[in-house]
Amino acid sequence: MDSRLESQEQYSRRTSLRFHNIQVPVDGHGKILHPVNTDDKIRSICNNQLGLNLSINDISRSHVIGKAKYGKCQVIVRFMSYRTRDMNRPDKKLPQMKYNNQIYAYWTSDGRIFVKRAENSRKELINSFGDISDIERGITASPNQQRSNTDRSPEANEVNNSQQSNNGE
Repeated sequence: MDSRLESQEQYSRRTSLRFHNIQVPVDGHGKILHPVNTDDKIRSICNNQLGLNLSINDISRSHVIGKAKYGKCQVIVRFMSYRTRDMNRPDKKLPQMKYNNQIYAYWTSDGRIFVKRAENSRKELINSFGDISDIERGITASPNQQRSNTDRSPEANEVNNSQQSNNGE
């Protein structure tokens, strides 16, 4: 159930908020001077005006939306979910596992993470940080985690093969 919740939260807007009247730098014509460090602006508002204790790691992404009016604009912010916070760190774990020959390859496709344990093994979908821990401990993947290239259309296989070659696998 936790795995399903993590998967749904990845695409939900529950962790997104829109902040209005955020002061941004503008030129003489009222156009926003980019880049705007929206993460720092939102963190400052949350900590100083709302009394929260947010770190930069609590914000997944943020950006200006719309146009500035009188030097103020709207900013949309996606906060990290506390439940999936560890899921967002495979970028640190998987390269080390490949370097240590614990996995053969890893790549992303459509926002999902895939791993191959050996050159001739099937690819496995990583649904949570626990899946990475299972690979480290040598636990075999369940059949519904494994997907072979034959499960996909020929066009998707071509895209996947080109992505793998671009990632050095």
